[in-house]
Order: sequence, then C-alpha cells, then structure tokens
Amino acid sequence: DMTPEEHTLHFNDCPSIKKSGMSNETFDIDDYFISINAMYLRNINNRLGIGAHVGYSYSESMCLYSPFYSSVMADKQESYAFFMPTIRCYWIKKSHFGLYSRLAMGVALHHIKEKDLDSCDDVDFNCGTINDLIYSYQASYLGIEAGGENIKAYSEFGLGYQGNFSFGIKYRF
Repeated sequence: DMTPEEHTLHFNDCPSIKKSGMSNETFDIDDYFISINAMYLRNINNRLGIGAHVGYSYSESMCLYSPFYSSVMADKQESYAFFMPTIRCYWIKKSHFGLYSRLAMGVALHHIKEKDLDSCDDVDFNCGTINDLIYSYQASYLGIEAGGENIKAYSEFGLGYQGNFSFGIKYRF
C-alpha cells in the first residue's frame, strides 16, 4: 500500500514522464472535483457529538504543457470512497444557529487511473492504475449552521477528503 505522498511520487516519477525530460514546472493542472457525503452524529451533551462519516470524492485533472497551454497531454482520474469516525464540537449553539469544528479520521479505498490523451506527441503518459487502501481525514475548522429547529442549512471550511468547502442540509431526528 502507498501513502498519499507515494501516490504523488508515482506519477511524478513515472518512467514515461522522466524519460521525456520534462519537470513538474512543465505542468499545469486543471481540476474538477466533486464529493458526496453522508454523516450521522449523536450528541453526547450540548457541545459534543460523535458519529460516522461516509463519502465518495472524484476528481479529474488534465496535464497541460505550461509555456503555451496548447495541447492536453494526459488525463488523470482519481477517486476515494471513505469511512471515518467523526467528532464535532460546538463553539456556539443556539436553537437556530451554530458554529462548530469537526475532526474525522478513517480509511479510504483509493483509485487512480492515468491515460495519455495525445499519442502523437513526444511524451507517453502510461503510468496505469492504482487501487489501494489508505488513511483518510477531514479537519473542518469552521462549520456554520442556520435554520429551523429540525432542518438547517450548513457549510464547512476545512481540509481533507470531503474538500475545502462543503454545504448542505442537515436533518435532526
């Protein structure tokens, strides 16, 4: 199994990329990212909740030749299906408004597929596919929720497998 850093190195050290003589500065990444998540939290007290977070994240990247941005050279698809126990701590909790932070850590099934899109150029990107199990995390430093007693809109800002910014609707059972 590879760490996330080893995944990055796999493509940066890909023999076909190294053989081309191109460096990392030659590439610009145009990202498409989507994440779908579901979470269940049980409140232990008025401030603290624990639960589980499951989700799926998918991204596509196109590697472009930096000086001219004229030809797409490679397509990279990456996905994560993850499960993470999570803990949430409210800083402010009112009946119709709340501010909180959340931390989750767990495991993810990680899939990378890389494909050459221009077989006529001088560089062959054929680094293949990786499937493995890795650690996953989400650290949401700021969560904001507002709405009614049982249904609220929320948004979170953080780092991790859920993304840097997320929003949605939560329902209280």
